[in-house]
Amino acid sequence: MKILIYSCLYLGLSGQALGQETLVLSSVKGSIDAEVSIAVMKEAYDMIGINIEIREFGGKEALHASNSGMVDGEIERIDGISKICPNLRQVQIPINYFNLHAFSKMNNIVINGWYDLKPYKLGITEGMIITGQNTIGMDVKLYKNNQELFEMILADSIEIAVMPLMNGKIILNRMGISNDAIPKLVEIVEAPSRLDAGQVIILCCQRLRVYFKFFL
Repeated sequence: MKILIYSCLYLGLSGQALGQETLVLSSVKGSIDAEVSIAVMKEAYDMIGINIEIREFGGKEALHASNSGMVDGEIERIDGISKICPNLRQVQIPINYFNLHAFSKMNNIVINGWYDLKPYKLGITEGMIITGQNTIGMDVKLYKNNQELFEMILADSIEIAVMPLMNGKIILNRMGISNDAIPKLVEIVEAPSRLDAGQVIILCCQRLRVYFKFFL
């Protein structure tokens, strides 16, 4: 399941503030895809003479910080976040994407969509809205970060962890966990997005300047 992600700015941010030299954005601590988005955003904002300062929080705390105005915005969230957090203005240019996968020790699971997760004990990270929305009514526990999810799988506290594929693979490597320990990686299949990764990055770098010049 390929999910496009966008940056968001606090709605109370004035035009004068947008002309400042530095914007402070919240980000989810330990998120691998956020590291990619940070690199993209720093390059894109540099085109218009704005520095980006990052403050890391847990998932829920990052969203609270951006929606409450504690910081100037958030580095990345999924499309439609403004409907949930009305104080955030979504910058209408995707800056990254991720593919959601189910990680498990069990080799016999078959997953073709969210509904196939219902029989299992699930783990997701706090503040990741798309996983929270799609697992309502299921046996799901919330954890601070993806490393905790893998620790809970190994301890048999949960059966499946749902997270972006790149996050999972890199964290497994950092934790020194072999493919034999958590062998099952299954993409949660949904309709494909209209843009691939290369188009996303190109759009960000070419059109963000236009957005700031004519929209804000």
